[in-house]
Amino acid sequence: MLGHEVSGYLRENLPVNLNNELKRKDRNVNINNVNNIISQIFVDTNNKLLSGEIVDTTFSGSTCVSLIFTPEKVITANVGDSRAVLGKFKDGGK
Repeated sequence: MLGHEVSGYLRENLPVNLNNELKRKDRNVNINNVNNIISQIFVDTNNKLLSGEIVDTTFSGSTCVSLIFTPEKVITANVGDSRAVLGKFKDGGK
């Protein structure tokens, strides 16, 4: 089983791929199309993994959760059974 290699590839490449695409689109990114951009990067990265050039994914895979913080919103995306919990401490609280 090579799940750790699949996860490692995603950890190293998915954020870079997404960041590069968002920079490339720059001013054309808005709240209406960011979901499509994220989905496309997930699909593109997955297709690269499935090509077999990186690691044999026949019996291995990974889940993923991503969060993008903008001044207006927090955007989340997940694949598989991964989830994120975001919290905020009250002033003076622990």
